[in-house]
Amino acid sequence: MPAIFTALTSCDYALYWSGAFLSNVGSWMQTVALGWLVLQLTDSPFWVGFVNFASLSPALVLSLFGGVLADRMDRRLVLITTQTALMLIAAILATLTALHLITVPLIIGLSFLSGFAGALNTPAQQAIIADLVPSEALLNAISLNSVQFNLARVIGPACAGLVIAWLNIAACFYINVFSFVALIAALAVVRVAPRHPLPAQSIWHHLGEGVQYVRGQPVLLLILATSTTVSFFCLPYAALMPVFARDVLHVGPDGLGYLMASAGAGAVIGGLGLAAFGNVPNKMRMALRAGLFLAAAVVLFALSRNLYLSFTMLLLAGGSLVVCAANLNTCLQLTVEPGMRGRVLSMYLLAIVGFNPIGSLQMGTLAHFTGAPWAVALSGTIAFVLLTVALVRTR
Repeated sequence: MPAIFTALTSCDYALYWSGAFLSNVGSWMQTVALGWLVLQLTDSPFWVGFVNFASLSPALVLSLFGGVLADRMDRRLVLITTQTALMLIAAILATLTALHLITVPLIIGLSFLSGFAGALNTPAQQAIIADLVPSEALLNAISLNSVQFNLARVIGPACAGLVIAWLNIAACFYINVFSFVALIAALAVVRVAPRHPLPAQSIWHHLGEGVQYVRGQPVLLLILATSTTVSFFCLPYAALMPVFARDVLHVGPDGLGYLMASAGAGAVIGGLGLAAFGNVPNKMRMALRAGLFLAAAVVLFALSRNLYLSFTMLLLAGGSLVVCAANLNTCLQLTVEPGMRGRVLSMYLLAIVGFNPIGSLQMGTLAHFTGAPWAVALSGTIAFVLLTVALVRTR
């Protein structure tokens, strides 16, 4: 097998990768369909942003506890439990939508429950990768994990646009329900490397240990600061994509799927490039440079009124995001001690996922008064300035 696919020579990692890919295709279909549904029900960019806030806000509170669970418990059991919960929530959403009983308050409530389960799921999902491959294949495994996530980001939105146009929104939600079976089945059979359990102390004690550990590592603090900037100012543009599709670029639901898929295609290219080049030097500076490209692409996308330029900028944004995030993630995992991996990863996920809902809320609110393009352009500009300062000051 070519070196770019080294990690997939591990049967357990290959099973996990395949199951996660199919599950993520369904999740991206639901994300696109849900945004379009909220826009149909409310005709408001604020509520589109608020639903995204509801789905991601639990990460602000629970990500750190999810990291403790990932270090204290069997990570495979944590993942099976949370994936089952997410599948049940998707089934409720699909049924209510099919019966025309869905309302915005119900969507917000279900989005919050989904975010609750996801916040406990994600740290274990990231930490288990190191349990499935040898340490020398970790960078390749992380890069390929980014590839599967973003390949799903290409296929899922494109499929969602077609399913909405040909069938209905509820069909996207039902497809997501069945997609969870793939990952749950994979998790049931993979073999996970044994770990030394943490001492029998309180969650708060273990959480405090993780915070103290990060405070003593300047590179970890820089990783978290960079992740927060990208999450708060760059990533929320995706929450307003239905507004851009309908009101700015005038392309409808199938066009929305293709716009989302463009960012995913760029991310796949970026992930494959990282996997091919292997252990790149100076990962932190590469992450900061990629963040600058991401911020610039977000600004240019916001100002574009040409469909092909918009596709190009989303392609660049997706590739830059993966290069930035994968280098941050790899730098972090190679820096931390194995016994701290889950807790430190939860702080990273809090930064890159937890601040996204606040960014979505502020961007949706600003878009209500200024319009989506100016809100996204201003946010991207702020990110570009902050990342430039960090790059100049980082040796």
